[in-house]
Amino acid sequence: MRQAIPPGERFTLTLRYLPSGNRFRDLQYLYRSPPCTISTIVLETCEAIHSKLKLLYLQQQSPDAISKYPVNPPKT
Repeated sequence: MRQAIPPGERFTLTLRYLPSGNRFRDLQYLYRSPPCTISTIVLETCEAIHSKLKLLYLQQQSPDAISKYPVNPPKT
C-alpha cells in the first residue's frame, strides 16, 4: 500500500502551482507524483481552503446593505 501524501506537502504543492501556473506535468518531476494525483491534490486543497475561509472573508450581505448601492451608478 502506498503512503499518504502528508498535508504539508499537499499544501506546498498547491502553493507552488497556484502562482506559477506550471503544468501538472512539470510538477510531477518535483513531487514525484503523476499529474492526475497532482490535479486531485490541488483541487482538494483549494476546496479545503475555501471551505475554511469563506465564512471569514465572503460574508453574506443583508438586503439593507445591498440597497445602499445604486444598480446603475451615476456616470461621471
